[in-house]
Amino acid sequence: MSHRTQALVKIIDQHLHAVDKCYPVAATPVTLTADSSGTGWLEGAKTEIVPVNTITQAFDITGVFVTASLADDYEVVIYVGAAGSEIEVARVAFSQTAAVDSFHLPCSTPVLAANERISGSVVSKTNSAISPQSAYVKLQFHEHDLD
Repeated sequence: MSHRTQALVKIIDQHLHAVDKCYPVAATPVTLTADSSGTGWLEGAKTEIVPVNTITQAFDITGVFVTASLADDYEVVIYVGAAGSEIEVARVAFSQTAAVDSFHLPCSTPVLAANERISGSVVSKTNSAISPQSAYVKLQFHEHDLD
């Protein structure tokens, strides 16, 4: 088996069998706030979810745990990179029918480099200038030992 094939098998094995982790750990989820212009489907400001140098091994995001503030249709967008130069790596959608619903939304990102900064934003169908919608998120991920 070639070195490249062995490396790919290792990544797949770690993705399938690595311990699931979440961030933030033992803490309140991160609040993402939708655009408050009153126009639907406009993306809110990007908010840091995982600070740089927090996840110290290569990793991939495998899910988003989310609760929203109001009944509506939503998309949560996940980015990697420094503030101002983020790149979208995942987008998940859900419809909340009551303010108490909570969801685990599977997603799949490329394997991300160790120490990457992760941010997110939320989009809602009915953005409100009076009471902007919010999504409260935690990320599920697997770490990878790429050595």
